[in-house]
Amino acid sequence: MYITSPKRKNGSLVVRIVESYRKDGKVKNRIIKTIGQSKDLKKIEEFKLSAKRLLKKSIIREK
Repeated sequence: MYITSPKRKNGSLVVRIVESYRKDGKVKNRIIKTIGQSKDLKKIEEFKLSAKRLLKKSIIREK
């Protein structure tokens, strides 16, 4: 799993947790959770920190 923050058409950024997997020999991506979206860079950084914390917790649970 990884964090992505693509830019939307309205100019805002959306922070998501995404998982890669294979289906029929092709690599696919699945959105696990959308953390939030904003045009404010400070807010985006807060969303990224939240996503990192969630990833860390989920990785610990999987082991």
